[in-house]
Amino acid sequence: MEPKLIKAIYLPIDPPTRTAQQKGVRVVHGHPHFFEKKEVSQAKAILKDQLLKFVPDEPIKGAVRIDVTFAFGTKDKKKLRNEYRTSRPDLDNLFKSLADILSELGFFNDDSQISSLMLRKLWVPVEDAHLSITVSEYVEVEDAAEKET
Repeated sequence: MEPKLIKAIYLPIDPPTRTAQQKGVRVVHGHPHFFEKKEVSQAKAILKDQLLKFVPDEPIKGAVRIDVTFAFGTKDKKKLRNEYRTSRPDLDNLFKSLADILSELGFFNDDSQISSLMLRKLWVPVEDAHLSITVSEYVEVEDAAEKET
Protein backbone atom coordinates (compact mmCIF):
# COMPACT_ATOMS: atom_id res chain seq x y z
CA MET A 1 0.00 0.00 0.00
CA GLU A 2 1.12 3.51 -0.75
CA PRO A 3 -0.15 6.88 0.44
CA LYS A 4 -2.32 8.85 -2.01
CA LEU A 5 -2.39 12.57 -1.23
CA ILE A 6 -5.89 13.76 -0.35
CA LYS A 7 -5.20 17.28 0.98
CA ALA A 8 -2.12 19.46 1.47
CA ILE A 9 -3.01 22.37 3.73
CA TYR A 10 -0.89 25.41 4.59
CA LEU A 11 -2.35 27.88 7.09
CA PRO A 12 -0.25 31.03 7.58
CA ILE A 13 -1.23 31.33 11.26
CA ASP A 14 0.56 31.01 14.59
CA PRO A 15 -0.68 27.56 15.70
CA PRO A 16 -3.01 27.55 18.71
CA THR A 17 -1.36 26.67 22.02
CA ARG A 18 -4.54 25.70 23.87
CA THR A 19 -5.29 21.98 23.89
CA ALA A 20 -8.22 19.73 24.76
CA GLN A 21 -6.27 18.45 27.78
CA GLN A 22 -6.57 21.86 29.45
CA LYS A 23 -9.94 21.19 31.04
CA GLY A 24 -11.58 23.10 33.83
CA VAL A 25 -13.19 21.39 36.80
CA ARG A 26 -15.89 22.43 39.21
CA VAL A 27 -17.28 20.43 42.09
CA VAL A 28 -21.06 20.11 42.28
CA HIS A 29 -22.54 18.28 45.27
CA GLY A 30 -19.17 16.69 45.99
CA HIS A 31 -18.66 15.38 42.44
CA PRO A 32 -16.15 16.80 39.94
CA HIS A 33 -17.57 18.06 36.64
CA PHE A 34 -15.08 18.69 33.83
CA PHE A 35 -15.63 21.27 31.12
CA GLU A 36 -13.79 22.75 28.16
CA LYS A 37 -12.29 26.12 29.01
CA LYS A 38 -13.35 29.15 26.98
CA GLU A 39 -9.82 29.66 25.55
CA VAL A 40 -9.76 26.05 24.30
CA SER A 41 -13.19 26.40 22.67
CA GLN A 42 -12.11 29.63 20.97
CA ALA A 43 -8.85 28.11 19.67
CA LYS A 44 -10.70 25.08 18.30
CA ALA A 45 -13.34 27.31 16.64
CA ILE A 46 -10.65 29.41 14.89
CA LEU A 47 -8.84 26.31 13.65
CA LYS A 48 -12.08 24.69 12.51
CA ASP A 49 -13.03 27.84 10.60
CA GLN A 50 -9.62 27.90 8.87
CA LEU A 51 -9.95 24.23 7.83
CA LEU A 52 -13.52 24.39 6.47
CA LYS A 53 -12.44 25.33 2.94
CA PHE A 54 -10.23 22.22 2.72
CA VAL A 55 -12.83 19.57 3.65
CA PRO A 56 -12.83 16.73 1.08
CA ASP A 57 -16.02 15.74 -0.75
CA GLU A 58 -16.20 12.52 1.25
CA PRO A 59 -14.28 11.15 4.22
CA ILE A 60 -11.41 8.72 3.84
CA LYS A 61 -12.71 5.25 4.60
CA GLY A 62 -9.43 3.33 5.00
CA ALA A 63 -6.05 3.87 6.62
CA VAL A 64 -4.93 7.50 6.99
CA ARG A 65 -1.46 9.05 6.98
CA ILE A 66 -1.00 12.53 8.46
CA ASP A 67 2.02 14.82 8.49
CA VAL A 68 1.77 17.99 10.60
CA THR A 69 4.15 20.85 11.30
CA PHE A 70 3.29 23.29 14.07
CA ALA A 71 5.61 26.25 13.32
CA PHE A 72 5.40 28.81 16.13
CA GLY A 73 6.56 32.36 15.54
CA THR A 74 9.19 33.92 17.80
CA LYS A 75 11.52 36.92 17.83
CA ASP A 76 13.89 35.19 20.27
CA LYS A 77 17.13 34.57 18.35
CA LYS A 78 18.21 31.96 20.92
CA LYS A 79 15.09 29.85 20.21
CA LEU A 80 15.60 30.19 16.47
CA ARG A 81 19.09 28.69 16.76
CA ASN A 82 17.59 25.58 18.38
CA GLU A 83 14.66 25.48 15.92
CA TYR A 84 12.76 22.58 17.55
CA ARG A 85 10.29 23.73 20.21
CA THR A 86 10.76 21.70 23.38
CA SER A 87 8.43 23.71 25.62
CA ARG A 88 4.70 23.32 26.23
CA PRO A 89 2.20 22.63 24.85
CA ASP A 90 2.93 18.93 24.41
CA LEU A 91 2.98 17.81 20.80
CA ASP A 92 0.60 14.89 21.35
CA ASN A 93 -1.98 17.19 22.96
CA LEU A 94 -1.70 19.71 20.10
CA PHE A 95 -2.35 16.92 17.63
CA LYS A 96 -5.26 15.38 19.56
CA SER A 97 -7.23 18.63 19.25
CA LEU A 98 -6.40 18.84 15.54
CA ALA A 99 -7.32 15.17 14.93
CA ASP A 100 -10.69 15.68 16.62
CA ILE A 101 -11.39 18.69 14.38
CA LEU A 102 -10.32 16.86 11.19
CA SER A 103 -12.61 13.95 12.10
CA GLU A 104 -15.50 16.25 13.01
CA LEU A 105 -15.17 18.10 9.67
CA GLY A 106 -15.22 14.85 7.68
CA PHE A 107 -11.62 14.32 6.55
CA PHE A 108 -12.01 10.77 7.91
CA ASN A 109 -14.65 9.00 10.01
CA ASP A 110 -12.66 8.42 13.18
CA ASP A 111 -9.15 9.22 14.37
CA SER A 112 -8.63 5.48 14.95
CA GLN A 113 -8.09 5.30 11.15
CA ILE A 114 -4.78 7.17 11.51
CA SER A 115 -2.12 4.52 10.92
CA SER A 116 0.89 6.69 10.16
CA LEU A 117 1.71 9.99 11.81
CA MET A 118 4.58 12.48 11.58
CA LEU A 119 4.51 15.49 13.91
CA ARG A 120 6.90 18.42 14.30
CA LYS A 121 6.90 21.43 16.60
CA LEU A 122 9.28 24.20 15.53
CA TRP A 123 10.31 27.77 16.25
CA VAL A 124 10.36 30.04 13.19
CA PRO A 125 10.58 33.81 12.66
CA VAL A 126 7.22 35.45 13.44
CA GLU A 127 6.46 36.17 9.79
CA ASP A 128 6.91 32.46 8.93
CA ALA A 129 4.53 31.04 11.56
CA HIS A 130 2.23 28.41 10.10
CA LEU A 131 0.37 25.15 10.48
CA SER A 132 1.04 22.64 7.72
CA ILE A 133 -1.12 19.51 7.37
CA THR A 134 -0.88 16.74 4.78
CA VAL A 135 -3.63 14.11 4.77
CA SER A 136 -3.19 10.96 2.68
CA GLU A 137 -5.08 7.72 2.24
CA TYR A 138 -3.29 4.39 1.94
CA VAL A 139 -4.34 2.69 -1.31
CA GLU A 140 -3.47 -0.60 -2.98
CA VAL A 141 -0.93 -0.23 -5.77
CA GLU A 142 -0.96 -2.66 -8.67
CA ASP A 143 2.30 -4.50 -9.11
CA ALA A 144 3.97 -3.56 -12.44
CA ALA A 145 4.44 -7.25 -13.25
CA GLU A 146 0.70 -7.89 -12.82
CA LYS A 147 -0.13 -5.04 -15.25
CA GLU A 148 1.90 -6.63 -18.05
CA THR A 149 -0.05 -9.91 -17.97
